[in-house]
Amino acid sequence: MRAKKSFGQHFLVNAGAADGIVGAAGVGAGDRVVEIGPGHGVLTERLLRTGAEVTAIEADADLETVLRSRYPQLDLRMADATRFDLASLGEGPITFVSNLPYNVSKPLLTKFYHERRRFPRWVLMLQREVADRLLAKPSTKDWGPLSILFQNAFAIKRVMELSPGSFRPPPKVHSTVLQFDLREQALHDLGDADKFARMLFDVFQERRKTIANRFKALNVPPEVLTNHGLTGKERVEILPLERVVPLVREMVESR
Repeated sequence: MRAKKSFGQHFLVNAGAADGIVGAAGVGAGDRVVEIGPGHGVLTERLLRTGAEVTAIEADADLETVLRSRYPQLDLRMADATRFDLASLGEGPITFVSNLPYNVSKPLLTKFYHERRRFPRWVLMLQREVADRLLAKPSTKDWGPLSILFQNAFAIKRVMELSPGSFRPPPKVHSTVLQFDLREQALHDLGDADKFARMLFDVFQERRKTIANRFKALNVPPEVLTNHGLTGKERVEILPLERVVPLVREMVESR
């Protein structure tokens, strides 16, 4: 079957990479796994071989017959994963393993982030650009809200890099496999998590401006700066995790 651009399909054909992804997941008999976009089943087949109970969520109706006939033991849910009710999978722990369709990777990362207690380990194929943001360090162009939120909640490591030739059809970008392990306790308490996230994205909206300028635009009292040993001339992109999280939390609480 031909890949469909509308579904962002690029089927993984690199068997070694598929083995590496399943190996990084570390699942076995009795474990539960959810896979988004199984495609032709290159990861699905290997996951099932481990003895894990696999639920696959697939949006392309043309793949349903193929997947059901090849893998009768698979719990296949035909649905748009961005709208799928994750609560219907029951309580965790459930491992999240997927070659994510690149056109919906960001909304799916957000969706699973909010349900992370249910999914303590993720092994995901992502566009390298997205992976770089998740792994970024302060004072780099990729350091921002995605880096901060995910690194605060997860220990993240790079598993492998893949060239376009590992897929059919080849995408125009390189890919990275990341492993996420949920921390028993987040590095820093965010306070009201939703308000924190909104403020964090607001702060980084004009990342090249000084912190004092962003404070003024966001109606944050200037004394919050001095509480954190800042002059206001700094840019938020230089602040490491242990400084930016308490700062943004106090910004939220000061309004």
